[in-house]
Amino acid sequence: MQINKLSCRRSFLGSFTVNYLNPCRARGNKIIMVGKLMFVLVSLFSLPLEVRATVVDSEQVCKNLNGTWEPTSGQSWYYYCYVLWLPEVCEGKNGFWDPHKERCRLDPSEKSQKAECKAQGGNWGKDQASFDHCFFEKDRIQCLAEKGEWRPMGKAHVSGCVRTSRDAGKPCKKYSECEFGCLAVRSKSPASENDIVSGQCAKTNNKFGCKDYFEEGRIIGSCKD
Repeated sequence: MQINKLSCRRSFLGSFTVNYLNPCRARGNKIIMVGKLMFVLVSLFSLPLEVRATVVDSEQVCKNLNGTWEPTSGQSWYYYCYVLWLPEVCEGKNGFWDPHKERCRLDPSEKSQKAECKAQGGNWGKDQASFDHCFFEKDRIQCLAEKGEWRPMGKAHVSGCVRTSRDAGKPCKKYSECEFGCLAVRSKSPASENDIVSGQCAKTNNKFGCKDYFEEGRIIGSCKD
C-alpha cells in the first residue's frame, strides 16, 4: 500500500483521532517508539561513562587523568587523586574542588577503600562516627599507652587521640615555639579594641572548633569541623 507523505504529515500535525488501522498513524507510532528507544540507549551509555570518570581506585588510573596520587593528611593508607580541572568541570564530574590546592579532588570508591583498609589491618565501620570509615585499633592502644584521651572529635565524631602538651600555658610569639601551636590570649572578655593580645601555648593537640592563633603579633583565625 502506498502512503501519501503529504496526507501523513497533515494527519500528524493536525489530529491523532484517526483510526489505529490508518497507515499514517501506524507509521507515526513507529517513529515515536524509535525515538524513545534511542533516548533510552543514549541515557544508558552516557551515565556509566561519567560515573567511571569520577572513580579513581589506583595510582595508574589517576596518572591516566594526568593527576597526582597523594596520601591524605594523617592517614597514610588513604589516597586522593588531584587533577588540574576547572571548578565547573570538577563539579560536573562529581569531584571536590579543593580551594587550598586549587585542584579537583577525586575520591576512590567505597569498595576500594574497604579493600585497602582491610589490607592495612584496619576495620571498616562507624566506630562512634556519623559515617562508615576505616579505623585502627592499634591507634587507640597507642593513644592510651601515651596517656592520651581517645574520643570522638569534630562534627563527624571520628575518634582521635587528644594529647596534653608539655608546654601548655607557656608564653609564645609564634606557632613553631609550641608543641601544638601558639594561641592568642586576650586581656579582656568580651573582646574590645583596647585588648592587649599575647600568645600562649595550646593545652592540647585538638584542632577542632574555631581558634585564634598568635603569629608574630598577628592574630590568625582558624576553624575546623
